[in-house]
Amino acid sequence: MFTYWHQMKPEDIDRLNWLHHDHVKITMLFTYSGIDKKDIEPYPSDVAAESLKLMTAPRERQHRTAL
Repeated sequence: MFTYWHQMKPEDIDRLNWLHHDHVKITMLFTYSGIDKKDIEPYPSDVAAESLKLMTAPRERQHRTAL
């Protein structure tokens, strides 16, 4: 799952766990460039960082995350 243009929200955790019941394995890749120049990196890196923190926080998660 690529989340380049999407900031993950708490309700996304439930949606991803629901997919696990259908035997779908999800791995999310979050990229963080740290580049603040909008002409090079149009989407803020802190969105990826915050989404990664949110999605790795639950103890009972049914998905994997990678940075």
